[in-house]
Amino acid sequence: MAGTLLNGGASTAAKSFGREALSIGNALARLPKHLDELLTRANRGELTFRNPELEKRIRVLDASVRRVTSSIIFVGLFAGGLFVAQQDSNLGTALIFVSAAPLIHALGFWRIR
Repeated sequence: MAGTLLNGGASTAAKSFGREALSIGNALARLPKHLDELLTRANRGELTFRNPELEKRIRVLDASVRRVTSSIIFVGLFAGGLFVAQQDSNLGTALIFVSAAPLIHALGFWRIR
């Protein structure tokens, strides 16, 4: 250790320390400008934040809303088919068969968990 310091290791360490101090000084000198730019963007409403977990939860919620909507459409078509089938069996049967599409979407057979 002492031999390294005597052979010029101390000057290398001093140069390294000087470079680091200069780098930190430059970063500190630029900091007010960066903060001012950040505040300007915030005042204009141009800041954007990304939250991947929140985005994932919103996608799940959106999918749930779509399935509930499909369920409501299924119930409407199926009930309508049952009521109409009493007067016109062809139309009633068609409505009952058509109600299968929203039912399949609502149940989501293609989703793998």
